Amino acid sequence: MSFRKSLQAIHYVQDLCLPQLAPLWLLANRGLGAGIPVLRMFYISVIRSLIDYATPVLIQFSSIQLRPLELVQNEAMQIILGCPRTARIEVLRAELHLPSIICRVQEITCRTVSQMLCTGSDSLKGSLTPPVS
Repeated sequence: MSFRKSLQAIHYVQDLCLPQLAPLWLLANRGLGAGIPVLRMFYISVIRSLIDYATPVLIQFSSIQLRPLELVQNEAMQIILGCPRTARIEVLRAELHLPSIICRVQEITCRTVSQMLCTGSDSLKGSLTPPVS
């Protein structure tokens, strides 16, 4: 994955995430499967962590361009809660306390920039201050 703006980056992350929905589906077996908290933790640990890791590249894309990743999360939420495809996504997000992908990418980016500014590293200070004339 590179830092150049290419939709291939989104499809690459999507291709990493989609196969991970199969184990989630198996764990969600309604008769003998895991409960909602365990399924949510599996999603966060296995699937969303891939998206989080790609955040430095994904920040440059709009919410429309990030739609394939949003669809992965939507499917995972439907599996976790056992809801039909007609269920409202906003309700699923609220029930599982999961932000949209674009909000998550922005949150991670803001947190990272804030931490960088608060550490006060000399190299960072030099790059953010205007040159003295």
